[in-house]
Amino acid sequence: MYGKITPISKKLKPFVNNSDLADVKFYIGKDETEFYGHKLLLAITSTMWRTMFYSSNWNETKNNGVSEVKIPDIESDVFDVILQFSYVREIELKESTAVKVLKAADKFLMEELKEFCFEYLVNNLNKNNAINLYEEMLNMNNQKQIVQTLRYISTRREVLMAPNCLSNVSKQTILNILDCKELLVKEIQLFQRLIERIVLKTNFNTRNSSNENEDEKEQKKEKEKENKYKSNEKQKNNHEFSELKIDQKEQENENENENENSMWFEADQCLKELLDDFPFQFSIVRCLKVENIKRIDKNDLELLTKIQWTRFIDDEYQYILDTKLFDMEKIKLYRKFTNGFNQPLAYLGINGNIEYKLNIQSSRKPRIKKTEIKVLLMAAHNNILRREDVMRSIRSTGITHVNEINLCENTPSYHEIKGYDAILFFSLSALQSPKKVGNLLADFVDELGGVVICSINSLRNDSNDGRELKGRIIKEDYLPVKKGKEICQERRTLGIVENKTHFIMNGVKSFDAGRNSWHIKTKKVTENAKIICRYDNGNIMIAEKVVPNRGKVVVLNFFPVSDSVRNNDEYWLTNTDGYNILANSIEYVAQK
Repeated sequence: MYGKITPISKKLKPFVNNSDLADVKFYIGKDETEFYGHKLLLAITSTMWRTMFYSSNWNETKNNGVSEVKIPDIESDVFDVILQFSYVREIELKESTAVKVLKAADKFLMEELKEFCFEYLVNNLNKNNAINLYEEMLNMNNQKQIVQTLRYISTRREVLMAPNCLSNVSKQTILNILDCKELLVKEIQLFQRLIERIVLKTNFNTRNSSNENEDEKEQKKEKEKENKYKSNEKQKNNHEFSELKIDQKEQENENENENENSMWFEADQCLKELLDDFPFQFSIVRCLKVENIKRIDKNDLELLTKIQWTRFIDDEYQYILDTKLFDMEKIKLYRKFTNGFNQPLAYLGINGNIEYKLNIQSSRKPRIKKTEIKVLLMAAHNNILRREDVMRSIRSTGITHVNEINLCENTPSYHEIKGYDAILFFSLSALQSPKKVGNLLADFVDELGGVVICSINSLRNDSNDGRELKGRIIKEDYLPVKKGKEICQERRTLGIVENKTHFIMNGVKSFDAGRNSWHIKTKKVTENAKIICRYDNGNIMIAEKVVPNRGKVVVLNFFPVSDSVRNNDEYWLTNTDGYNILANSIEYVAQK
């Protein structure tokens, strides 16, 4: 149930769809189901009713003193919910009617009911309804629910794993999904969904063209002959000119037909010409041949080129092999590591006689290990893209259970965070309550929880703008490093590693903090803390503190990476080992 019954609404409940004292009668739906209402009560809930009932422009129809209103485009069970809410402010929504109620509430300008519907729909998202509900949210232009629904689609692989899930949705919806920074589903699976869409549309167009009525074709030909004959008779003295006009008209008709088909491209040719830089071009061509696709719609071609292959990693080759999506006979993959870059060279044989060489530029060395630890991102940043980028970065390393709290708007209770194994904290905006967050992190460590602090604002000795941590975690020296001055505008890289066997340094060979290399100038640690590695200028890069009989605190003297804020080289470079450092640190502090 949604809403709350008040003492007044209890008294009004008996009047719902009751002819007693009613002054308006509704005829709802095509079958004109009858409902009774009271204008004053309805006008209080809806500005549309108020304008309608009490406007001099309303062409009112009355029968025995009762106004009559016909609404044929709303179903009776939906209108019943509208009335229930108008009188008692409490409704029971069902998945089968919630969207219809939302549309009706929008039609009647009932903002409060719309909010209830939005809340219900977001709380009841599932893999079967998420994409369709997202399109409804777009039509309603409700930004909050649009973001929530898109996040649900992007962070739950099962939504986009369903066959044909993208076959009947709008181009804009697919573009929004492809552009989402938090997208977890593999690119090859998105590619398969788009191929299904192309196959469905191609079959539909082929079927329609083959089913054209033969009689209509014959009638059309006869009519053209008749028109030609009449035109010739009318132009007896200028026969050649008459024929020329007819030929021109026929040519114009052919041109019109060509224009109608101009939105379609021949599959092989267009892909070879338009997808030169697309890293999986040959596989598209191969797949289209396997599926016997001859033409591609212009919009679908654009969607194929929008797939970002930034997360293309080893197991996707195995996925191709397992599904036999491209009918490949062999797949061989090896890696070549140079200067800390990961450049896998993939050789894919098709039909045993054509060998393609594909050099995929990978931005990182993906961690093969996957872990089930639960991580909470406590982030103080007003830019949702920034927060989503950091979450995506963590998930891309194999740590899949990641949730987020925006500390600019909310300060959680200990009850909300106690179920997590590790917390990653960073801040680029002012916290709602720096002291409460500091106390909360200290409480978490006291109960054997692990905290990774990746926030130079909390390490600055001159910070007092709300972006820094306060409370017990600072006063009681939970941090492993002493505060210092913020420095930047000079490129810094990984320097001396003081503990080469430390868990956090697993797989770490290089680190470049970027063009500006934002970090704190500090070379000293607090009591019982240890330095793991330094920058090339001697400043501490990573340090840890294991609080006796409590949990661990690790400080990363840089920001979490994000490619949606500022330029890519403002923060650490993604082609070095920052991802490994971030993931290893989280996994390390989570160990009890």
